[in-house]
Amino acid sequence: MHNKREVFNIHLLLIVTMRATISFLLMAFILVPVVSVATDSKNIETWENARYKQDAGTVGGASVSLSNDSSGDNIMMNIEDFPTIVETYTATWCENCVMVEQTRDQAIGNNSATIIHYHRHYYETEDPFGDNSTENRWELNYGTSSTNILGASRLAPTTVIDGERMHPGHRPKSNTLKNDFTTSISVGSTAPLYGNISLSFIKNNANGNVENSSLFSWSTSNLIFNCVDDCTNTVSTTAWLLFVEDVAYFPEGSNDLEYYHHVLHHVILLDGLDGSMEYTYPSTWDGDDMTAILIVDWLEEENEDNFFPGPSMILTIFCFLISSLVYSKNK
Repeated sequence: MHNKREVFNIHLLLIVTMRATISFLLMAFILVPVVSVATDSKNIETWENARYKQDAGTVGGASVSLSNDSSGDNIMMNIEDFPTIVETYTATWCENCVMVEQTRDQAIGNNSATIIHYHRHYYETEDPFGDNSTENRWELNYGTSSTNILGASRLAPTTVIDGERMHPGHRPKSNTLKNDFTTSISVGSTAPLYGNISLSFIKNNANGNVENSSLFSWSTSNLIFNCVDDCTNTVSTTAWLLFVEDVAYFPEGSNDLEYYHHVLHHVILLDGLDGSMEYTYPSTWDGDDMTAILIVDWLEEENEDNFFPGPSMILTIFCFLISSLVYSKNK
């Protein structure tokens, strides 16, 4: 009788231990993503989400020089070689912009980066650089988040890193503004993509009477969704061509900067992921330093038509099944 009771107690102890172990493993598995999110949130405190309620961003940065000495050029760039995309909303009268841009450049340091300055254009009386297309792109991508954070869809200075992380104004969220930028740049793009993009242009000699007329060709369809874990989602991409002047001299700017860098003059939403078009691009403010830059906006969304569970969900279901079987056998 005593031996039977000991065997029963041992058996009961094994059952309790097994259930506790399974419950612990199950809870640990479920809580791992929560812990990860909590850890990531410490970094997120140094910036704001640039795309309101969207898992989206911007990659690319393939560029060709449109100088008078060049009759054409082409470039193909793998995603591993993409620079950090830095977009800054600015104005020639914005004094805080000067400090913010200098601090941002210090944070970039030797990192590969494509810097693009969107100059205020709507209702603007001083700044001569922007146009409707540059304002439209900024508001399309960042207007909603900017309005929620700053109360307006476009305010200088505002900087966006990789189309994902917004740094509004000139006040730091951490101990210094440089640390804000450094942390944001170090995160890198979170685009779930792999592949490459290409850009080329040939000056149109047949239209010699048309200044800056060229044939532009682009390819971005080789950027493919890199499905690692959650393959129920889909990613859509959109290609843009930007025309940026390296340096423009404008001594009339009231922020006393005089030389304005990375001036975005015009933006084109390209028709399709691949294609060609003849286009007369804008002239520089001065000098001979216009560059065409190819960038790609990406957006990841849930595929509502795909109900097949991912690996994480399958493992969770498996743990529940094992727990249920153990319970039913010993009930």
